[in-house]
Amino acid sequence: MSTRLTLELTDDVKTKPSRAATEDGVSEDSLAAKALQSYLFVRRFRTLRARLKAESERKYADEQIFDLIS
Repeated sequence: MSTRLTLELTDDVKTKPSRAATEDGVSEDSLAAKALQSYLFVRRFRTLRARLKAESERKYADEQIFDLIS
């Protein structure tokens, strides 16, 4: 299942996705989807990392947090 998402890009950004997609050999849709997935993963990682650090005296290494959310 897929959902269409419309983005509004500023003038200084609007040509960059096309160029990056061409260089990477993927569609602009695929590039945008991958970028959003990456952003959401990093956001989830940071949120969990902050919560784990606040809940525990034990220092979690980034690798341990990555393992927990993967």
